[in-house]
Amino acid sequence: MKCVHCGANIPDDQMICPVCGAEVQIVPDYNPLDDVLAREVRGSVEGATRQIRTDDIRRYRREDLTKNINSTRVLSEDEMERIRSNRRKSTNNTERNSAELRRQRQARQQKRLEAAKRKRRRLLLTLAAVVILIGFGIYVAYQNSYTGMLKKGYRAVNEKEYMAAEKYFDRAIIKDKSRPDAYVGLAEIYLDQNDTDGAEDVYLSAIETQPTNEKLYQAAIDFYMFALGFQGFLILICVAIYAVLLQNVAISGDAINSIWSIVGYTVLLCFSLFKTSSVAKTLLGAH
Repeated sequence: MKCVHCGANIPDDQMICPVCGAEVQIVPDYNPLDDVLAREVRGSVEGATRQIRTDDIRRYRREDLTKNINSTRVLSEDEMERIRSNRRKSTNNTERNSAELRRQRQARQQKRLEAAKRKRRRLLLTLAAVVILIGFGIYVAYQNSYTGMLKKGYRAVNEKEYMAAEKYFDRAIIKDKSRPDAYVGLAEIYLDQNDTDGAEDVYLSAIETQPTNEKLYQAAIDFYMFALGFQGFLILICVAIYAVLLQNVAISGDAINSIWSIVGYTVLLCFSLFKTSSVAKTLLGAH
């Protein structure tokens, strides 16, 4: 056998463990829990196998019948109608709630759409106002610019409003005195009134204040070329007519008449040459 204390093997002819010296116990120790467990098991078996009394069976049946009477009985017509009515009310309430929820959802969606439309409308109005303000600013800036003053001045010249035209050209010169367009406009005012001297003074005054401005010199040269060019054209016409007349005089046989004719044609040529300036001034305002 084995020692219960140290687990060493004990020979059969010995009553003491050779390792730990404990005494060998032949009879096991008494445990009172074993008696309790035995009594409990015995009582359970007896209770399960005892005879069931008739009173217990009847009492069990009455309790079971009372417990299940509501689940097995047949409902009356009124109760069925009440149940149907309650179901219809519940269904109607559910439908009304669903319809109300749909209406609320549609109302919220409509409000969001209207708010978005108002926002877009305000944005468009704001953009339109900004565009209008920008356009108005550009228009005002253009009207007060050098080009705007020139256009107003020439429009006033065409309408014979020379005082207003002169103011517009003067304002253009103040904005940019190096450009010759405003001086040309001022000269146009004088030329339109057959005052070529005044037109010439415009160029001379501008060149005097800006002696290094090449554009002003070019504008003055164009003015003189136009005026003198047309006057020279008239002079050429007068000389050509004079040459034709002299050729006819040379062919005639009477010397005295020929001399007087030459003198007369020469006087007429001189008068014509002197008048070319006034004729050019009358027709084109040239000097």
